[in-house]
Amino acid sequence: MSERIPSVLVTGASRGIGRGIAASLVREGRHVVGVARDVARLGDVRAELGDRFHPLALDVTTPGAVDALFAALPSAVGVPHGFVAAAGIAEYAAAIDVTSESLRRHLDVHVTATLELARALATRWIASGTRGSIVAVSSTLADKPAPYTLPYAIAKAALDAMVRGLALELAPHGIRANSVAPGVVDTEMVRAMRPDGSDPDERLRDLAARHPLGRLGSIAEVARTVAHVLDSEFMTGSRVVLDGGLSLT
Repeated sequence: MSERIPSVLVTGASRGIGRGIAASLVREGRHVVGVARDVARLGDVRAELGDRFHPLALDVTTPGAVDALFAALPSAVGVPHGFVAAAGIAEYAAAIDVTSESLRRHLDVHVTATLELARALATRWIASGTRGSIVAVSSTLADKPAPYTLPYAIAKAALDAMVRGLALELAPHGIRANSVAPGVVDTEMVRAMRPDGSDPDERLRDLAARHPLGRLGSIAEVARTVAHVLDSEFMTGSRVVLDGGLSLT
């Protein structure tokens, strides 16, 4: 039987899937260091979840962010035993309108910041003999792009490749790395306006109808899957797809 990871660093913990993951982990009795840029939203999460949620307001893409994060870790937690990379951005644009700056922002958040945090944690885990666990929140868009999502899809594909590389090289130390790839989940990010001006509710109804299971996924379902992968001791280098069958269509 797998041993539960007791403390977890979660990026993107103030909203959407990241917040749902943080809430689910805390309710299971774990300590969560929740990282996000939005101080007010982090405060709301703390008020909701209590003292097992440790908010840390930080932009993970800024120079020195990793050092600042480790300097600010609460003594009650120390170095977390798990890491869930859920921070993300999505800037919607037609492919011919995507700028290099937009692509760079997506890669900075989804890939570079995740790698820097994973390396810093892995270094500490190796030194202490901790069998740590990394779970990155990817997306089915990594292998089945949709209109207006090109930089996001590129970043998620790179994230999946990075996770596999980490899994291979960290396995001798007992450190695991996996990704969870949700399909369409009703979040603020998904509801954001597209260049074609489509109505978000109408768009989501159409997307739900395209799923073989006839509905969208939920944040709670993603959170449960992430927790399972986090604790699965014989799983590494895997990409768990959770999309209601959308990738079959």
